[in-house]
Amino acid sequence: MKDIRQNLIDTMFESLYKEGYNGCNLNAILKRAGTSKGGMYHHFDSKQNLAVTAIEEVLGEYVYNYWEKPLSESENPLQTLYELITALADPDTINGMGLDFHYGCPLNNLIQELSAMDEAFASVLKGIFTRWEQSVAQALMRVRKNLRIDVQIEHAASFIIASIEGCFSYAKVYNSEDDFKHLMEQLIAFIKSLLR
Repeated sequence: MKDIRQNLIDTMFESLYKEGYNGCNLNAILKRAGTSKGGMYHHFDSKQNLAVTAIEEVLGEYVYNYWEKPLSESENPLQTLYELITALADPDTINGMGLDFHYGCPLNNLIQELSAMDEAFASVLKGIFTRWEQSVAQALMRVRKNLRIDVQIEHAASFIIASIEGCFSYAKVYNSEDDFKHLMEQLIAFIKSLLR
């Protein structure tokens, strides 16, 4: 059974994802989490602190488990990158992560809403985004000898991440899993074009 702290984090993250920070209601979150303001204040000093922690722990864990760990442990990081991108286009993968094409990518949504709003939000979101970007860059660096001489690793990694986020936004606008899948196939084609 989850403890109160974890219930608050999970409930807050779900609200952030589906309603946005400015749209979510703290009283409704507390009710769904099965606790009171006193229960929340035992663990978090404000709605903002709860939101920052939820972003850091839930999205941070997602980036670690889905991107960082598999890419760093892979003997063939380029193949693993292809597989991760392909799997991301599978609705079963998305649903298994608690995501929905209708709502888009939570990291992208939160960056759009909160990065300019407050330094605490900006810092945690930039940190997660940077870790994801670095994991892709490190994967590409490990296969450097297989890439074209003109490929700039950091720029290619940034483009890959920006493309994934753009694919999520496109699928959100058109509410289309098929479009997302086709766009991700194009991203894989781009990555393959980096090879010698």
